[in-house]
Amino acid sequence: MAWLASMAGMGVMLSPVGFLGGQIILRAAVGTGLMVGSIASVAMTAPSESFLWMAAPLNMGLGVVVLSSFGSFFFPASPILHNIVLYGGLGLFGGYVLYDTQKLQYNAQHKKVYSPMNEGFGLYLDTINIFIRLAQILAMQQGGGKRR
Repeated sequence: MAWLASMAGMGVMLSPVGFLGGQIILRAAVGTGLMVGSIASVAMTAPSESFLWMAAPLNMGLGVVVLSSFGSFFFPASPILHNIVLYGGLGLFGGYVLYDTQKLQYNAQHKKVYSPMNEGFGLYLDTINIFIRLAQILAMQQGGGKRR
């Protein structure tokens, strides 16, 4: 039931992306699939536990992105903060795909009770964040660089 509520909430939160148009959404979805697929395949074929050390730097980077997001709320004319949120967040969530894929693989091998739905939720959220950022970048490029 909690999973169903979570998916319904995510659908409601993603519904404004539909106003960007079909072409932008399609390109963002293809780009997201290619990015997540290639990064996850690197993480799956890498030696065991080689990306699990990235938890602390990724969490610090997430703090920077969140603070930049709050900063752009108070200083909306700052393109530096906006670029940190968009492009920094894109790179950050790419790193989270590496980390979460290896964490999922590690937990599948070492946990006694393994739940693929619960373990894969972080990777799902990483994918959605990459999709949203790619859609925003593509919308800005199509709109002549205007922020939306």
